[in-house]
Amino acid sequence: MKVVILSAGTVGGEVARELAKSGVVDEMVVADRDESLAVEVVADVQSESMTAVAAGFDAADTASIDAVIAGADIVFNAVGPFYRFGMNIVHAAVAARAHYVDVCDEFDVTQKLINNSELDEEARAADLTVLTGMGSSPGVTNLAARWAVDELTSAHTVNVVIGVPYRVDLGYTLNDHMLHSMSGNVSQYLDGAERDVPAWASPQTFTMTEPFGTHDFGYMGHPEGVTLGRFIAGLRNAVVRFAWFEPEGVQIWKDLDRLGMLSGKVPDGLPISPREFLARYMTTPEGQQHLGIEVTGQLPGSAWQVAVDGEKDGVPTRIAIEGHILYPSSRNSAGTITAVPAAAALVELIEGRLTRRGIVAPEACIEDAEGFVRRVTAASEVGLHHTVTVTS
Repeated sequence: MKVVILSAGTVGGEVARELAKSGVVDEMVVADRDESLAVEVVADVQSESMTAVAAGFDAADTASIDAVIAGADIVFNAVGPFYRFGMNIVHAAVAARAHYVDVCDEFDVTQKLINNSELDEEARAADLTVLTGMGSSPGVTNLAARWAVDELTSAHTVNVVIGVPYRVDLGYTLNDHMLHSMSGNVSQYLDGAERDVPAWASPQTFTMTEPFGTHDFGYMGHPEGVTLGRFIAGLRNAVVRFAWFEPEGVQIWKDLDRLGMLSGKVPDGLPISPREFLARYMTTPEGQQHLGIEVTGQLPGSAWQVAVDGEKDGVPTRIAIEGHILYPSSRNSAGTITAVPAAAALVELIEGRLTRRGIVAPEACIEDAEGFVRRVTAASEVGLHHTVTVTS
């Protein structure tokens, strides 16, 4: 079994390490634009039972992608941002007759992928699984929705809500992703169909288990809002909402969007888009100074909640499943909480338990949703909370 890991960064490197510990891979290639990063990861994972090789590659060059994945049984992709590089890599993997798994967190790339019937048919004909969005969110959140739906007699609405303490600099790639996800129109599954709605719109109040409390969450562009309505039968609504826990941070981002600073379009006469400039500016001391806020009593981490409304035995019921990511923890880094579920899904694929072919999301192909969520949250030290509430 030969697995190619594309990206040796925060997520890709951790996936390689987690997968190496599983003992199910014979050969691993770790590839990155910066080959020195791949060399460091290979030094960590090399063992007598598995051959590991480092390689350099350029995700913007089709020939480079083809060369590095040649002979792979599985391609795992963690190269971001996915709206720039994702589609080229998945097409290359299917053409190379390799299974494909990624941690894509871009709603529009996910939409393009799961609506690509030609690529889906090609993957099915080649007996390949193309699994997208297999991280923490999306990924574990999708499976939490599947778990909750399975506990109900019927379900009609899924709300995925994500809350994060306000920070200016998340790193350039994550800055770029967040600005992309929280600007312009984003896709949600509403009234039985995919619809475009403005980011931040239609805020709703959700209460999380302590210490996270009650906050208002607005629409976010994220893959759960694209895939859950497609792959879980009977849903009328499946939406994703986001908030910085500090309302001042939410207002700053709304103002930036209103002023056009989150646009990805390059204006005439300028070398880069406002979004790219802002993503880079946020990494500088000046950006952190001018976009920062005074914070007192900041919450101790991030949290997600998946709230599913429906009926159980004729009684209106809400099942809420939450993940609490408390800082600091040796296992609560962004890389680990994403890598652990991704590596677990790769193991399921290698060992033959993940059998659905074609283009799928986690909720469509991992059978034991509850067991999977419990295992990976425990392994990554994410606190798991499950509540059942009778609703009117």
